[in-house]
Amino acid sequence: MNSLGHVGVNVPDLELATRVFGDGLGLEVSWRSSVSDPHGDSMQKWLGLNTDAEGRFTFFRAGSGVEIEAIEWNRQSRNRDTLAADHRGHLALWVDDLDATVRKLAGLGCTIYDPHPSGFVYARTSWGQYLQLMPRSRG
Repeated sequence: MNSLGHVGVNVPDLELATRVFGDGLGLEVSWRSSVSDPHGDSMQKWLGLNTDAEGRFTFFRAGSGVEIEAIEWNRQSRNRDTLAADHRGHLALWVDDLDATVRKLAGLGCTIYDPHPSGFVYARTSWGQYLQLMPRSRG
């Protein structure tokens, strides 16, 4: 691997995720789409999801050619083994103004944790996604 293309994040509410990534973190939407195959089995073959799975997704530009993909699946998509990581892991993001970003995210209902001695802060969205906010001045 020589670079990171994008990070996919399963979210229960795409509109809320768009506000957090867009308004809260200032990321620009690069494109939106949806995926389904109501008369075939490609969702099962490609993603290990139920054949009637439907997903909507939004990609956000996160700098240096990396994108974040927020994906909302319908209830029929939920395959516990495939989507076991719904609320695990974190996205580590460089931010220009840590204090302003923390205020915006807190205003959007995110839980903000105490700053780490190294200067970064973890935030947790209402759907359980952890965001590691790293001040650019330290990078």
